[in-house]
Amino acid sequence: MEEMTAPPLSDTWEWDGREWKHLSTSGPCPRSRHAVAYDSDRGVAVVFGGIPREPADTWEWDGNSWKIVDVSGPEGRSRAGMVYDASKKLIVLFGGRLSNGECSVTRGLGTATNGFKSPVTTSLLAQDTRWYMTV
Repeated sequence: MEEMTAPPLSDTWEWDGREWKHLSTSGPCPRSRHAVAYDSDRGVAVVFGGIPREPADTWEWDGNSWKIVDVSGPEGRSRAGMVYDASKKLIVLFGGRLSNGECSVTRGLGTATNGFKSPVTTSLLAQDTRWYMTV
């Protein structure tokens, strides 16, 4: 488990280009170092994993509220990369730190399949996913 200098929070904030606005305190448990990707086709941000305790839950934020996605996901992890592949309509999760070491597996979360699958192929390079994490 990784050391944290401050406890993670569970609140949600939105930046409108000028100022931050507090939106929600309900949703995923407090966490940090989680993976985030924006599904531009459905207009939702998808959150997976993080610390503490590497949760294996998947959440979606639609701009108004959080919803837990009932899917059988991979093992919980922190520091994973995640990006939306619009050509395949697939959230791609790569790597991360598991409770027992590093992981280099790529998995995809499809909106139609309602679950992570592995392995997955994508035109996106795994090392590029970290550049797309910010929503």
